[in-house]
Amino acid sequence: MKVETGNALGKIKQNSIILTIGNVGKYEKCSTHFGGVPDVPADFVWPIYMDDKLEEAYPINFLAQINCENAAKYDTEGLLPERGLLSFFYDAEGQPWEGMNKDNDCIRVFWFEDLET
Repeated sequence: MKVETGNALGKIKQNSIILTIGNVGKYEKCSTHFGGVPDVPADFVWPIYMDDKLEEAYPINFLAQINCENAAKYDTEGLLPERGLLSFFYDAEGQPWEGMNKDNDCIRVFWFEDLET
């Protein structure tokens, strides 16, 4: 059996955007950043994870937010929204992957279109 990995990998290749953590600067509203506090609307309800094994719920961690307008120039395939803010949350303490509950609520991504709210 002959496998041509170069061709196989070429077929599934996709564009990617690599984010690096630089020097911590002054906070700017709705900017791309990792950790800390997210910029969310006043009526935002913090996501929780229901651990089916422990039968308890707890808030999940904020990982990062990405300003879509700033990222758009790197999105050569046009897969991301052109404006707004993407916010990523994950249960970083439990790090569930296998055996996640049926709703997979340990991972949440929110898109906030209106940066003014």
